[in-house]
Amino acid sequence: MDVGKLVEDFATWNLRQIEVYRDLISTKDDKGIFPPYVPFVGKSYEQFRILIYAKAQNTPFGDKGLENTTTEQKVGQLCDKTTYRDVAIAPYNSGVIPSLVGIYLYAKEHIRIESLDEIHNRLAVTNYYKFSLNKKGRDINPDYLGKVPDPKDPARLCDPIPYRELNNKLCKHELDFLKPRTILSFKGWHNSFLRDGGYNVVEISDPAFILYGGGGHFRKGGRYYDAAESVKDATAKELAKSYSEKCGGRYKTMNKIDSVRIYLLKYYSDWQA
Repeated sequence: MDVGKLVEDFATWNLRQIEVYRDLISTKDDKGIFPPYVPFVGKSYEQFRILIYAKAQNTPFGDKGLENTTTEQKVGQLCDKTTYRDVAIAPYNSGVIPSLVGIYLYAKEHIRIESLDEIHNRLAVTNYYKFSLNKKGRDINPDYLGKVPDPKDPARLCDPIPYRELNNKLCKHELDFLKPRTILSFKGWHNSFLRDGGYNVVEISDPAFILYGGGGHFRKGGRYYDAAESVKDATAKELAKSYSEKCGGRYKTMNKIDSVRIYLLKYYSDWQA
């Protein structure tokens, strides 16, 4: 799928609507706010037409590697990522989300794909929110605009509507182009917008919560643990173990690989029912 027209459209998109958020947007330089980037689209995307929507860019202080690039290069920064490790979306380049897609394909299509890069080349991935929000080195969840508890936090004073409207328009444009059959999307208000558009949305929890203890879900008696233990399919269990052992980043350094395995099997349990 040639995304050239999508790159052209995003490169020329009018961003005046979000100038009001300039102080909170970290993906910018002296020339202005960085344009939105188009999704990575795998060479075999059309086989399954699965789109992954992570939540938001998390680029606290701007991407220094992009400051001196052209608008088109900024917009197309994901286009040439032949391996999942090169996609700058943390839950994705750790391998956890490609693994989850592998589990989804086995649960729904009875297709077994061992290689995470082969899975990577059969999907599309991007963030729903196209502009990183950050203040004093801390990421701001776009869902919290106007709702931040601290009355001194500038995010509390922001009207979320223009920000959401612009992101919705950009996503609608890329959705019209990609025509996904299935969207695996992190939890958030935006899923209502997607469902209202008639898309098949499979809502998933951001696996980052694994890194912060998992709220007891990964211990015996926990919801994820018990769901994983209920799985009897030997191939699903083998795949989950194999995929989890391929995952890296903080999931590996923080010894969370077995929690990743449980996370994958919990979703297999949901999807094969």
